Amino acid sequence: MKLRQCLLSLFIIFAVFAAAGCSGSPVSKPVPEKPSTEKVIIKVAHTTSTDYPYHIGLQEMAKSLSAKTAGQAELQIFPSGQLGGNELELVKMMQLGDISMTVVNGAILSEFSPKAEVFNLPFIFRDYNHLYKVLDGEPGRIISADLEKKNLKVLTWYVNPERYIFTTKKPVSSLPDLKGLKIRVTQNPVASATFSSLGAVPTPMSYGELYPALQQGVIDGGENDWFGIRGMKFYEVAPQIALTGHFMVACPLLISLQWYNILTPELQKALQESANDGTTAMRRYMEQNLAQARQDLESKNIKITKIKDIEAWHKAVEPVYAKFETQIGKDLIDMVKNIQ
Repeated sequence: MKLRQCLLSLFIIFAVFAAAGCSGSPVSKPVPEKPSTEKVIIKVAHTTSTDYPYHIGLQEMAKSLSAKTAGQAELQIFPSGQLGGNELELVKMMQLGDISMTVVNGAILSEFSPKAEVFNLPFIFRDYNHLYKVLDGEPGRIISADLEKKNLKVLTWYVNPERYIFTTKKPVSSLPDLKGLKIRVTQNPVASATFSSLGAVPTPMSYGELYPALQQGVIDGGENDWFGIRGMKFYEVAPQIALTGHFMVACPLLISLQWYNILTPELQKALQESANDGTTAMRRYMEQNLAQARQDLESKNIKITKIKDIEAWHKAVEPVYAKFETQIGKDLIDMVKNIQ
Protein backbone atom coordinates (compact mmCIF):
# COMPACT_ATOMS: atom_id res chain seq x y z
CA MET A 1 0.00 0.00 0.00
CA LYS A 2 2.83 2.36 0.91
CA LEU A 3 4.54 1.71 -2.42
CA ARG A 4 1.25 2.26 -4.29
CA GLN A 5 0.82 5.61 -2.54
CA CYS A 6 4.39 6.59 -3.38
CA LEU A 7 3.86 5.72 -7.01
CA LEU A 8 0.68 7.78 -7.12
CA SER A 9 2.63 10.67 -5.63
CA LEU A 10 5.18 10.26 -8.37
CA PHE A 11 2.53 10.64 -11.04
CA ILE A 12 1.11 13.73 -9.34
CA ILE A 13 4.58 15.29 -9.24
CA PHE A 14 4.94 14.44 -12.88
CA ALA A 15 1.72 16.22 -13.75
CA VAL A 16 2.81 19.31 -11.83
CA PHE A 17 6.11 19.41 -13.72
CA ALA A 18 4.32 19.08 -17.04
CA ALA A 19 1.78 21.75 -16.23
CA ALA A 20 4.42 24.18 -15.03
CA GLY A 21 6.49 23.63 -18.15
CA CYS A 22 9.59 22.99 -16.05
CA SER A 23 11.61 21.43 -18.83
CA GLY A 24 14.85 23.41 -18.46
CA SER A 25 16.73 20.26 -19.61
CA PRO A 26 16.61 17.96 -22.63
CA VAL A 27 13.94 15.75 -21.09
CA SER A 28 10.68 16.64 -22.84
CA LYS A 29 8.67 13.43 -22.47
CA PRO A 30 9.11 11.92 -18.99
CA VAL A 31 9.02 8.16 -19.34
CA PRO A 32 7.05 6.95 -16.28
CA GLU A 33 3.57 6.27 -17.62
CA LYS A 34 0.36 5.59 -15.81
CA PRO A 35 -1.43 2.79 -17.64
CA SER A 36 -4.49 1.21 -16.12
CA THR A 37 -2.32 -1.16 -14.08
CA GLU A 38 -0.58 1.81 -12.42
CA LYS A 39 2.77 0.26 -13.28
CA VAL A 40 5.87 2.35 -13.77
CA ILE A 41 7.23 1.32 -17.16
CA ILE A 42 10.99 1.64 -17.54
CA LYS A 43 12.28 1.18 -21.09
CA VAL A 44 15.94 0.25 -21.53
CA ALA A 45 17.58 -0.15 -24.95
CA HIS A 46 20.93 -1.50 -26.08
CA THR A 47 22.57 -2.42 -29.39
CA THR A 48 23.94 -5.88 -28.59
CA SER A 49 22.45 -9.36 -29.07
CA THR A 50 20.34 -11.26 -26.56
CA ASP A 51 23.22 -13.60 -25.67
CA TYR A 52 25.50 -10.68 -24.82
CA PRO A 53 26.34 -10.07 -21.13
CA TYR A 54 24.52 -6.69 -21.21
CA HIS A 55 21.25 -8.44 -21.92
CA ILE A 56 21.79 -11.11 -19.28
CA GLY A 57 22.40 -8.41 -16.67
CA LEU A 58 19.30 -6.47 -17.69
CA GLN A 59 17.16 -9.60 -17.52
CA GLU A 60 18.31 -10.19 -13.96
CA MET A 61 17.68 -6.54 -13.14
CA ALA A 62 14.14 -6.80 -14.52
CA LYS A 63 13.42 -9.86 -12.39
CA SER A 64 14.88 -8.22 -9.28
CA LEU A 65 13.01 -4.94 -9.82
CA SER A 66 9.70 -6.73 -10.24
CA ALA A 67 10.27 -8.65 -7.00
CA LYS A 68 11.36 -5.60 -5.03
CA THR A 69 8.33 -3.54 -6.12
CA ALA A 70 5.74 -6.34 -6.04
CA GLY A 71 5.31 -5.96 -9.79
CA GLN A 72 4.55 -2.24 -9.67
CA ALA A 73 7.67 -1.33 -11.67
CA GLU A 74 8.45 -3.10 -14.94
CA LEU A 75 11.72 -3.04 -16.88
CA GLN A 76 11.13 -3.48 -20.61
CA ILE A 77 14.28 -4.44 -22.54
CA PHE A 78 14.86 -3.60 -26.22
CA PRO A 79 18.01 -5.39 -27.46
CA SER A 80 19.82 -5.70 -30.80
CA GLY A 81 19.37 -2.09 -31.84
CA GLN A 82 15.56 -2.38 -31.96
CA LEU A 83 15.24 1.28 -31.00
CA GLY A 84 18.41 2.39 -32.79
CA GLY A 85 21.82 0.96 -33.63
CA ASN A 86 23.78 4.08 -32.74
CA GLU A 87 24.66 4.22 -29.05
CA LEU A 88 25.17 7.97 -28.98
CA GLU A 89 21.69 8.39 -30.40
CA LEU A 90 20.31 6.10 -27.69
CA VAL A 91 21.76 8.37 -25.02
CA LYS A 92 20.15 11.36 -26.71
CA MET A 93 16.84 9.48 -26.94
CA MET A 94 17.08 8.93 -23.20
CA GLN A 95 17.71 12.62 -22.59
CA LEU A 96 14.61 13.40 -24.64
CA GLY A 97 12.53 10.90 -22.70
CA ASP A 98 11.91 8.41 -25.53
CA ILE A 99 13.53 5.68 -23.43
CA SER A 100 14.22 5.52 -19.69
CA MET A 101 17.69 3.94 -19.66
CA THR A 102 20.43 2.63 -21.87
CA VAL A 103 23.68 0.73 -21.47
CA VAL A 104 26.42 1.73 -23.88
CA ASN A 105 30.05 1.16 -24.70
CA GLY A 106 31.96 3.68 -22.59
CA ALA A 107 33.77 4.87 -25.70
CA ILE A 108 30.95 7.35 -26.36
CA LEU A 109 31.24 8.97 -22.92
CA SER A 110 33.79 11.50 -24.17
CA GLU A 111 30.83 13.32 -25.72
CA PHE A 112 29.66 14.11 -22.18
CA SER A 113 32.76 13.74 -19.97
CA PRO A 114 36.23 14.30 -21.45
CA LYS A 115 37.74 12.70 -18.34
CA ALA A 116 35.96 9.43 -19.14
CA GLU A 117 38.52 8.81 -21.87
CA VAL A 118 40.70 7.37 -19.12
CA PHE A 119 38.70 4.14 -19.36
CA ASN A 120 39.23 4.01 -23.13
CA LEU A 121 43.01 4.17 -23.13
CA PRO A 122 44.58 1.11 -24.79
CA PHE A 123 46.01 -1.64 -22.58
CA ILE A 124 45.29 0.37 -19.40
CA PHE A 125 43.56 -2.52 -17.57
CA ARG A 126 45.69 -5.44 -16.43
CA ASP A 127 42.84 -7.91 -15.95
CA TYR A 128 39.17 -8.09 -14.98
CA ASN A 129 39.86 -7.70 -11.27
CA HIS A 130 41.70 -4.44 -12.00
CA LEU A 131 38.84 -3.27 -14.22
CA TYR A 132 36.23 -3.98 -11.52
CA LYS A 133 38.23 -2.21 -8.82
CA VAL A 134 38.61 0.88 -11.00
CA LEU A 135 34.93 1.10 -11.90
CA ASP A 136 33.62 0.28 -8.42
CA GLY A 137 36.21 2.53 -6.77
CA GLU A 138 37.23 6.18 -6.82
CA PRO A 139 37.83 6.52 -10.60
CA GLY A 140 34.33 5.22 -11.30
CA ARG A 141 32.86 7.67 -8.78
CA ILE A 142 34.80 10.58 -10.32
CA ILE A 143 33.48 9.86 -13.81
CA SER A 144 29.94 9.25 -12.52
CA ALA A 145 29.96 12.65 -10.78
CA ASP A 146 31.24 14.30 -13.95
CA LEU A 147 28.44 12.74 -16.01
CA GLU A 148 25.81 14.01 -13.59
CA LYS A 149 26.70 17.54 -14.74
CA LYS A 150 25.19 16.48 -18.09
CA ASN A 151 22.01 15.04 -16.56
CA LEU A 152 23.30 11.46 -16.82
CA LYS A 153 23.27 9.20 -13.78
CA VAL A 154 25.34 6.01 -13.76
CA LEU A 155 23.34 3.35 -11.94
CA THR A 156 26.13 0.81 -12.32
CA TRP A 157 29.04 -0.20 -14.53
CA TYR A 158 28.79 -3.13 -16.90
CA VAL A 159 31.95 -4.20 -18.72
CA ASN A 160 33.17 -5.61 -22.03
CA PRO A 161 35.86 -8.29 -21.96
CA GLU A 162 39.08 -8.02 -23.95
CA ARG A 163 38.59 -6.94 -27.54
CA TYR A 164 40.27 -8.41 -30.57
CA ILE A 165 40.75 -7.36 -34.17
CA PHE A 166 38.89 -9.33 -36.84
CA THR A 167 39.60 -8.95 -40.56
CA THR A 168 37.96 -10.06 -43.78
CA LYS A 169 41.01 -11.37 -45.63
CA LYS A 170 44.44 -10.50 -44.31
CA PRO A 171 45.35 -12.13 -40.98
CA VAL A 172 47.08 -9.97 -38.37
CA SER A 173 49.82 -11.54 -36.27
CA SER A 174 52.25 -8.62 -35.92
CA LEU A 175 52.12 -4.83 -35.97
CA PRO A 176 53.20 -4.44 -39.63
CA ASP A 177 50.25 -6.64 -40.70
CA LEU A 178 47.83 -3.94 -39.51
CA LYS A 179 49.38 -1.15 -41.54
CA GLY A 180 46.93 0.48 -43.95
CA LEU A 181 43.94 -1.71 -43.03
CA LYS A 182 40.61 0.10 -42.67
CA ILE A 183 39.35 -0.91 -39.24
CA ARG A 184 35.95 0.08 -37.91
CA VAL A 185 36.24 1.75 -34.53
CA THR A 186 33.70 3.22 -32.13
CA GLN A 187 32.91 6.88 -32.60
CA ASN A 188 35.53 7.93 -30.09
CA PRO A 189 38.73 10.03 -30.33
CA VAL A 190 40.88 7.64 -28.27
CA ALA A 191 39.84 4.66 -30.40
CA SER A 192 40.74 6.53 -33.58
CA ALA A 193 44.06 7.73 -32.13
CA THR A 194 44.87 4.21 -30.95
CA PHE A 195 44.42 2.60 -34.33
CA SER A 196 46.21 5.44 -36.09
CA SER A 197 49.18 4.87 -33.76
CA LEU A 198 49.08 1.18 -34.63
CA GLY A 199 49.30 1.99 -38.34
CA ALA A 200 45.70 1.20 -39.31
CA VAL A 201 43.16 3.52 -40.91
CA PRO A 202 40.48 3.99 -38.22
CA THR A 203 36.98 4.20 -39.66
CA PRO A 204 34.32 5.31 -37.15
CA MET A 205 30.80 4.05 -37.78
CA SER A 206 27.81 2.88 -35.77
CA TYR A 207 27.60 -0.71 -34.60
CA GLY A 208 24.59 -1.40 -36.78
CA GLU A 209 26.54 -0.48 -39.92
CA LEU A 210 29.49 -2.78 -39.23
CA TYR A 211 28.29 -6.08 -40.69
CA PRO A 212 27.21 -4.69 -44.09
CA ALA A 213 30.38 -2.59 -44.28
CA LEU A 214 32.47 -5.75 -43.84
CA GLN A 215 30.30 -7.66 -46.27
CA GLN A 216 30.58 -4.98 -48.96
CA GLY A 217 34.32 -4.47 -48.53
CA VAL A 218 33.96 -0.87 -47.36
CA ILE A 219 36.31 -1.73 -44.49
CA ASP A 220 38.88 -4.46 -43.89
CA GLY A 221 37.95 -5.32 -40.33
CA GLY A 222 36.63 -4.32 -36.94
CA GLU A 223 37.24 -5.06 -33.27
CA ASN A 224 35.11 -6.62 -30.59
CA ASP A 225 35.08 -9.33 -27.92
CA TRP A 226 34.12 -13.00 -28.28
CA PHE A 227 30.48 -12.36 -27.34
CA GLY A 228 30.09 -9.53 -29.82
CA ILE A 229 31.76 -11.41 -32.67
CA ARG A 230 29.55 -14.43 -32.02
CA GLY A 231 26.28 -12.60 -31.36
CA MET A 232 26.47 -10.30 -34.40
CA LYS A 233 27.94 -13.06 -36.61
CA PHE A 234 30.89 -10.96 -37.72
CA TYR A 235 32.81 -14.21 -38.24
CA GLU A 236 30.70 -14.85 -41.36
CA VAL A 237 32.35 -11.94 -43.18
CA ALA A 238 35.56 -11.45 -41.16
CA PRO A 239 36.88 -14.88 -40.09
CA GLN A 240 40.45 -13.78 -39.25
CA ILE A 241 40.72 -12.97 -35.53
CA ALA A 242 43.88 -11.57 -33.90
CA LEU A 243 44.26 -11.86 -30.11
CA THR A 244 45.29 -8.26 -29.47
CA GLY A 245 43.40 -7.53 -26.21
CA HIS A 246 43.83 -3.81 -26.88
CA PHE A 247 40.76 -2.63 -24.96
CA MET A 248 38.64 -3.72 -22.02
CA VAL A 249 35.65 -1.45 -21.83
CA ALA A 250 33.69 0.27 -19.08
CA CYS A 251 30.00 0.30 -20.00
CA PRO A 252 27.68 2.49 -17.92
CA LEU A 253 24.03 1.74 -17.32
CA LEU A 254 22.66 5.26 -17.68
CA ILE A 255 19.44 6.92 -16.62
CA SER A 256 18.39 10.54 -16.95
CA LEU A 257 19.27 12.26 -13.67
CA GLN A 258 16.21 14.51 -13.88
CA TRP A 259 13.97 11.48 -14.37
CA TYR A 260 15.69 9.64 -11.50
CA ASN A 261 15.29 12.59 -9.14
CA ILE A 262 11.52 12.63 -9.69
CA LEU A 263 11.21 9.04 -8.49
CA THR A 264 10.20 8.34 -4.91
CA PRO A 265 13.02 7.33 -2.52
CA GLU A 266 11.54 3.83 -2.32
CA LEU A 267 11.61 3.39 -6.09
CA GLN A 268 15.11 4.87 -6.35
CA LYS A 269 16.30 2.33 -3.78
CA ALA A 270 14.64 -0.57 -5.59
CA LEU A 271 16.06 0.59 -8.91
CA GLN A 272 19.60 0.89 -7.58
CA GLU A 273 19.51 -2.43 -5.77
CA SER A 274 18.14 -4.24 -8.81
CA ALA A 275 20.80 -2.58 -10.99
CA ASN A 276 23.45 -3.94 -8.61
CA ASP A 277 21.89 -7.41 -8.85
CA GLY A 278 22.05 -7.15 -12.63
CA THR A 279 25.72 -6.15 -12.53
CA THR A 280 26.61 -9.17 -10.42
CA ALA A 281 24.79 -11.45 -12.87
CA MET A 282 26.32 -9.73 -15.89
CA ARG A 283 29.90 -10.05 -14.67
CA ARG A 284 29.41 -13.65 -13.53
CA TYR A 285 27.92 -14.59 -16.90
CA MET A 286 30.77 -12.90 -18.76
CA GLU A 287 33.46 -14.73 -16.81
CA GLN A 288 31.74 -18.12 -16.89
CA ASN A 289 30.78 -18.06 -20.57
CA LEU A 290 33.68 -16.32 -22.27
CA ALA A 291 35.51 -19.58 -23.00
CA GLN A 292 32.33 -21.10 -24.43
CA ALA A 293 31.86 -18.09 -26.72
CA ARG A 294 35.35 -18.65 -28.08
CA GLN A 295 34.71 -22.37 -28.53
CA ASP A 296 31.51 -21.62 -30.42
CA LEU A 297 33.47 -19.40 -32.80
CA GLU A 298 36.24 -21.95 -33.25
CA SER A 299 33.62 -24.31 -34.65
CA LYS A 300 32.75 -21.72 -37.34
CA ASN A 301 35.92 -22.18 -39.42
CA ILE A 302 37.59 -19.02 -38.16
CA LYS A 303 41.34 -18.52 -38.02
CA ILE A 304 42.81 -17.28 -34.73
CA THR A 305 46.27 -15.71 -34.67
CA LYS A 306 48.39 -14.82 -31.67
CA ILE A 307 50.33 -11.56 -31.62
CA LYS A 308 54.06 -12.13 -31.87
CA ASP A 309 55.20 -8.64 -30.90
CA ILE A 310 52.70 -7.38 -28.30
CA GLU A 311 55.41 -5.27 -26.63
CA ALA A 312 55.67 -3.29 -29.88
CA TRP A 313 51.92 -2.65 -29.75
CA HIS A 314 52.22 -1.30 -26.22
CA LYS A 315 55.08 0.94 -27.30
CA ALA A 316 53.19 2.17 -30.37
CA VAL A 317 50.25 3.50 -28.33
CA GLU A 318 52.32 5.54 -25.87
CA PRO A 319 51.62 8.74 -27.88
CA VAL A 320 47.89 8.19 -27.23
CA TYR A 321 48.46 8.60 -23.48
CA ALA A 322 50.50 11.75 -24.09
CA LYS A 323 47.87 13.19 -26.43
CA PHE A 324 44.99 12.86 -23.94
CA GLU A 325 46.88 13.44 -20.69
CA THR A 326 45.89 17.12 -20.41
CA GLN A 327 42.23 16.37 -21.13
CA ILE A 328 41.97 13.47 -18.69
CA GLY A 329 44.45 14.57 -16.06
CA LYS A 330 47.68 12.77 -15.25
CA ASP A 331 46.53 12.19 -11.66
CA LEU A 332 43.46 10.29 -12.85
CA ILE A 333 45.47 8.20 -15.32
CA ASP A 334 47.96 7.32 -12.60
CA MET A 335 45.15 6.53 -10.17
CA VAL A 336 43.68 4.01 -12.63
CA LYS A 337 47.06 2.46 -13.40
CA ASN A 338 48.07 2.10 -9.76
CA ILE A 339 44.92 0.56 -8.29
CA GLN A 340 45.82 -2.88 -6.96
